[in-house]
Amino acid sequence: MTYIKNQILQNNALEAWVISIRYCDYILEGKATLEYRKHFVSALHNAVELFVKQLMLNNTDYRVIQLKNGCNSDGQPARDFYNSKDLNDYFSGLDEQTMKKFFSIEFNILHFYSLLPFWGRFERWEYAKLQFDRQTLSNFTYRNAVRNAKFVRNLKEQLEGEIFSASLGEAAFDIADSIACVFNEYQGNKFDDLWIYVETMLGYKILTYHDEAEEYEIEGQYGMEKGCNVYRQYYIDI
Repeated sequence: MTYIKNQILQNNALEAWVISIRYCDYILEGKATLEYRKHFVSALHNAVELFVKQLMLNNTDYRVIQLKNGCNSDGQPARDFYNSKDLNDYFSGLDEQTMKKFFSIEFNILHFYSLLPFWGRFERWEYAKLQFDRQTLSNFTYRNAVRNAKFVRNLKEQLEGEIFSASLGEAAFDIADSIACVFNEYQGNKFDDLWIYVETMLGYKILTYHDEAEEYEIEGQYGMEKGCNVYRQYYIDI
């Protein structure tokens, strides 16, 4: 493909790709929450669509866009659009009002093109850091990604035999908070990671807990009174 200096969608496509790689790495690290998976899919879809539409512009493929508000008596802007030999330059120079007369094509036409024009190894050094040459995953599951995470393995060792207060609740945030209250290292910047891993482990039933009540008697104003302390232990099944 001939390199075109003014590629109007390229920067946005590359930024979307970088975001998708970031969330892909999060998921591979075991942070497979619904939020992270949705961000990954959304960013990847956006990146692929922009890459392919940029390729269509580069190839002067007029299917990349359609008119929605018609033309004036001189046949504009359709006449200039279909006579243009460089669609990147054409759309770069359009005013806002004329741009509103076009709308981008639906995603379903894009299967005619290679979905990732820059996939694989190549000599264009400026794209090397974007990691288009990653190996294909095999036998990947979210559950295994969580169970194999170094963070989770370290947490498992810390939780074994430790006693926590059971009064904070059952939500992922409450559980993460109870752990951080005992292990100070998870306070501050590491708390978000702890919260995400706890949420993921709960979702895949990797993290479970057992509450145990300890009754006691104490002398009160009107004699002996009974009370109860509830303790919790966490278990990580990896």
